[in-house]
Amino acid sequence: MQSISLDVAEVFKIKGAEFFAQVGQKQRTRIDFTQGDMTDLSVKDWSDGDVIFANSTCYDDTIMEQLARKAAVLKKGTIFITLTKKVPSKEFQVLEHQLYQMSWGGATVFISQKVTDPEIEEKVEGAA
Repeated sequence: MQSISLDVAEVFKIKGAEFFAQVGQKQRTRIDFTQGDMTDLSVKDWSDGDVIFANSTCYDDTIMEQLARKAAVLKKGTIFITLTKKVPSKEFQVLEHQLYQMSWGGATVFISQKVTDPEIEEKVEGAA
């Protein structure tokens, strides 16, 4: 699966750059892929992201709640895209949702936006 993500990123570098140049975007768009536990910000600190995607179809309620807690530090206006389940937080407003056919079957895509200012995550000294 990782190689597919990297292949898509390469296509985006070409086609995305062409599209964004046509619409006048001057700043380069950066895409990162990280394999690991999304709820562990030491694996990848995504707290400064503008658009976050979680293929959350198989996530249970506990994982979704962990994601929502981590997402509290995102800046107001950040877009969070999830599949099948919306971000379980009043800090996010669903802008759009629609059922799409995926390779494994139907999944609802939720596009949500953070509507509150970021919460400061308290760091506990000595905690791992």
